Amino acid sequence: MVGKKKSIEEQIKELSGLVDTEDDLTDGIDYSKRKYQKKGGRRTHRTLYEKEPSVSKEQEKGTIKPRTKTFTNIITKEPKTVVGDKSKGKSIQYGDFDKYSKELHGETIERTIHWYRMWFTFLKLCLEYEKKKIKVKNEYIKVDKKFYKEWSIKTIPNRTFDNWWKDHRHLFIQEQVKEIKEISKGNKDDYFHVRIPKHRNQREVLKELEDFIQGKMKGDKPKYPFTNSRIQYLKLHQQYNGLILNRNGCSHKQISWWFMKHYSHTDKLEEGYKDWRDSPTINQVISRVLSKGKDRLHGTSRGVFP
Repeated sequence: MVGKKKSIEEQIKELSGLVDTEDDLTDGIDYSKRKYQKKGGRRTHRTLYEKEPSVSKEQEKGTIKPRTKTFTNIITKEPKTVVGDKSKGKSIQYGDFDKYSKELHGETIERTIHWYRMWFTFLKLCLEYEKKKIKVKNEYIKVDKKFYKEWSIKTIPNRTFDNWWKDHRHLFIQEQVKEIKEISKGNKDDYFHVRIPKHRNQREVLKELEDFIQGKMKGDKPKYPFTNSRIQYLKLHQQYNGLILNRNGCSHKQISWWFMKHYSHTDKLEEGYKDWRDSPTINQVISRVLSKGKDRLHGTSRGVFP
């Protein structure tokens, strides 16, 4: 049966490529939507526009989204997003967590409390993997119960860090300087007993104390020390979230897109995350993040962190 004859206008449009013919659509791809990638000023190849990936609420369940706060710059009038506020109202960045401030409410700890929170979070994931017998790099996670004996690890899966810290903060607080009424009969090698005249100038006394203890201190000896790793706090944050997203079925491209969405306001987002369309780069970057995160799980299970 002969089909209906096409009008002259339809034939002209078809010849000029302004409409898709049946042959054009046989492979199911709309080639009208494409862009050219150029390198060195020359056209090398062309790729189709890709649909932006997404991550469902179920897939991101268990992740820790970075804290954010947006305000308008009074000079540029442009919005700026930061991690949050300090108690005094100043904005902060994740890089601030890498400054190992040791003071917490007048007490001394080895690092800022954020690092203890991250240690707790990785340990909690280790306990989950151990219970569910999930292999990580072809090896089961086995938490060192002897090392974590004082951490009450049986209760950790059902507790928040803040709730757990209240009962266990004493494990990480350094012994403080305090006034003594009488000399202890304990080990004298662990303490200096000094007499400070109250009528003296504070600045002068502190200088004399500094000179007195010079070369005599043994240094910090925390009960649960951190390693000497110089990894940035934000990297740990990303490794943990990468592990959760991967466990929940996200592809490397989805993880990269999620990182770009939630970490773009930080000052340490790797370039590799910024174009989720570049599959070779994305696979390499995300594979590295996941590999290091898995190593971190095994280390944490043995009491080695970060």
